[in-house]
Amino acid sequence: MLQVLEVAREPQLGKFSGAHTELAKAHAEAADNVKYLSTVERHFKALGSGSLQIMLDTIHPMLTGLRRVWIISRHFRDQQMSGLLQRIAREIRTQVATEVHLRGILR
Repeated sequence: MLQVLEVAREPQLGKFSGAHTELAKAHAEAADNVKYLSTVERHFKALGSGSLQIMLDTIHPMLTGLRRVWIISRHFRDQQMSGLLQRIAREIRTQVATEVHLRGILR
């Protein structure tokens, strides 16, 4: 498309080229994130569907894997990691609330 716009001497080439560059960067970032986060995907699934014991056994290896992602990935930085950890904490809280019945424990 860039070549066609260049040959046609389209005045919008500069804007399109800039948008294309930004899109290519975003694509590279997304591909990196998928590559690295797929290494901890099984832990996410265990948190969402496992028992409390499975969750307990999953937390340490998952956090180790996430630390590795955070260190290695060029794109997955503090802000993204913070958001992901908050979502993980919410999922843990939801699963625990479903499994643990406080009224029964406090009797």
